[in-house]
Amino acid sequence: MGSNCRSTPPGLKRRPWIAAVLVATPLLFAAPVPEKIPHAGGAAIDDSFTVRSYDVRMPGSPVLVRESEPFPARPTSWTIVHDSVFVAAGFRVYRHDRGVPGLPRLTKWRSDEEILGLADGPERGLVLVLDRRALTLVRFPDAGEPTALWSLPLDLTGLPATFGRLLLRNGNHAYVADPGLPGVRVVSIDPASEPATIAILSDLEEVVHDLTLWGTTLVLLTDGGATVVDIGSSERPEFAHRRTYTTIDRPASADVTSRYLLLADGANLLVMDLEPTNESFLDSPVASWVAPTEIRSIRLDHEGRAYVLLADSWEVLDVSTLTAP
Repeated sequence: MGSNCRSTPPGLKRRPWIAAVLVATPLLFAAPVPEKIPHAGGAAIDDSFTVRSYDVRMPGSPVLVRESEPFPARPTSWTIVHDSVFVAAGFRVYRHDRGVPGLPRLTKWRSDEEILGLADGPERGLVLVLDRRALTLVRFPDAGEPTALWSLPLDLTGLPATFGRLLLRNGNHAYVADPGLPGVRVVSIDPASEPATIAILSDLEEVVHDLTLWGTTLVLLTDGGATVVDIGSSERPEFAHRRTYTTIDRPASADVTSRYLLLADGANLLVMDLEPTNESFLDSPVASWVAPTEIRSIRLDHEGRAYVLLADSWEVLDVSTLTAP
């Protein structure tokens, strides 16, 4: 396991006792002041059980362009596969036509367990579905009903009550947060053959409740912080720990670029340096933004923007200077 770091720069929300220690020992602690991330816009949201699509070319005034009909349960996960949007709500996965303003519902598939996560499959019409008992590859044909091609039994009953992204695809492999290890399981995904576990990371001390990947850099969130892992090769992953950053609060979400990690630590969005050769590598934030309430989710786009989900709004941050090549 790599080294642990804990650092809270000025201007970020922190627990009172930590602030008192920093004030009392100014000569022993001198963290650099992180750059402030510009706020570019956003929109208020309500508690509707729908999926909405916005035009964000003018992030200060985003325009609602598509909204689905209400779901019978709260949507928990979604993924885009070519011309379709797949949404998990309760025990079902719904396929929607994303080219039409009303996001019309086309077909649906039902699991025997509550669905925890979705990811795009290796081919058009294929979707990976994760529930508390299995990882399933489902085919949604253009005509006819969806069918399960295979299922790999898993036990995710040990997950915490709140979690983020538990499943992602990397080429012909699926990365699954497995609380039984606790750690991560890498599964081969081929519609023509049965799945197989090809790699396991099982030396974590806590359950992984969110994961994100860029290139060979895998970031895993546990109750205590964010662990950065090098997978070695996308084709034949072999895990090697780089470092762990200990957060003040339970980290809710993360996203990553080739150079930086964006991490939700309570109401603080922290940008961490992921370059191992730099002194600032996962040491203290190089940039930050403080939300009015606790951050629920972070996602990056390809235009230098970060989308931050709060309880009653989603906010747009300009991170172009951090994500530029």
